[in-house]
Amino acid sequence: YQLTILHTNDHHGHFAKFSPWRNPDIGGFAAQSTLVNMVRAEVEAAGGSVLLLSAGDVNTGIPESDMLDAEPDFKLMNLLGYDAMALGNHEFDKPRNVLIKQQQWANFPFLSANVIQKGTAAPLVEPYIFKEFDGLRVAIFGLTTEETPILVMPENVRDLEFKNAIQTAKALVP
Repeated sequence: YQLTILHTNDHHGHFAKFSPWRNPDIGGFAAQSTLVNMVRAEVEAAGGSVLLLSAGDVNTGIPESDMLDAEPDFKLMNLLGYDAMALGNHEFDKPRNVLIKQQQWANFPFLSANVIQKGTAAPLVEPYIFKEFDGLRVAIFGLTTEETPILVMPENVRDLEFKNAIQTAKALVP
């Protein structure tokens, strides 16, 4: 099997190119799309498959994204063909209704195995998914930083428990 995994994280609303420090015109989904499409074409021509994942933190970056609850970001992630996204701590910067709205915009699942609704064993989002690539079955699970409750507004996570990521992973891997 040939499976190429492409991974992004800490997007922070940069759907357009930007100029941090002394590096003008970097990033953005146009550049990312070019790279992803080039890799996909190369891998698929060789008979392989590509998995495109995000470790989250799509939210909280630039005003153009923040004011629109990252709708442009999620719609562009759909166009790039993301397979799944783990919840980052910044997905909890806004109230829960924004996260629910973002899940509806996304054509891919949000994953986190260690974010549980308090008083239950119910995960907030899907803990994991399986994908199959030419007979190769791949498990994908998400983990969210345990420090999230001290990094975001407390009212956004008051009904959630962020379990130990290592212990959660140990339980899921088998």
